[in-house]
Amino acid sequence: MTKEEFQKVISDIDHAASQHRPQFERMIRAIERSETFGHFGWAFPLDMEPRDYVRLAEHATNADTVDAAFLKYYTDRDSVAYTRLIGSLIEEPGLLQCRGFLEEVQQSYDDGRYRVCVAALLPMLDHIAQRTWDAPLSIQGKAHKSLERKIGVLPDSLTDYLWRSLKAFVDQVFVRSTKSKPPVLNRHWILHGRGISDGTQVDCLRLLQAIRLLERLVHIGRRTARLPDEAQK
Repeated sequence: MTKEEFQKVISDIDHAASQHRPQFERMIRAIERSETFGHFGWAFPLDMEPRDYVRLAEHATNADTVDAAFLKYYTDRDSVAYTRLIGSLIEEPGLLQCRGFLEEVQQSYDDGRYRVCVAALLPMLDHIAQRTWDAPLSIQGKAHKSLERKIGVLPDSLTDYLWRSLKAFVDQVFVRSTKSKPPVLNRHWILHGRGISDGTQVDCLRLLQAIRLLERLVHIGRRTARLPDEAQK
C-alpha cells in the first residue's frame, strides 16, 4: 500500500467515524440517564434495542412519562418485548429453581392479576440478594451496602451505570415506608402488611425488568470473581 492509499484509508475511517459520532453521543447521554430512571422506579432494560432506549431516554422526562413509555414498549406489537423479557427470565440458568414459579407469574400476568404478580415478584429480588450476599435488599443492610461498593469500581463504564441504575431502583422501591402509603411501589408497605397488597401492570413490568438486571449483574460478578483462578490454570 502506498502512502497516498494509506492516507485515503485513514481519511475514509475518520469520515465514517464523524458520521456516526452523533449517534454514539446520543447513546452515551441516554445511558447516563439510567440512574435517573432508577429513581423513577425503572432499572436498566437489558433487552431493549439501543435505538429504542435512546428514543425513550430523550422523550421520557418524568416518572409519569417514563412509566407510559415503558408500558407502551412492553405492550406494542402483541407484547413482543414482554414475551421476550419473561421468556429470558424463565430460561435464565441462574433462576432454574424459579422456573415453575415464574411460569405461574406469567400466567397471572396474562390473566391480568397484577396485584398477585407484584406480591410474588417483590420477594424474588430478595431471594437473589439472599443467595448472593446472604441478606435481603433492605436499605442500609448488608446487600444494599454491597450494591454501594459496586459504584465507581469501573468509572464511566456501562457496568458502572448498570449498578447505579439498580441501586437507584432499590433506593426507590425498598425504602422503609411510613404511616402514609407511598406514592410509588414500595416493598415495605406491601410485604409488611402496612396496607392491602396492590400493584399495576406497570409495577409488574418494572419488577420483571429489575429482576432481569439484578440476576445478570450477579452473574457477571461471579464470572469476574473466577477470572484470576482461571487465568492461573
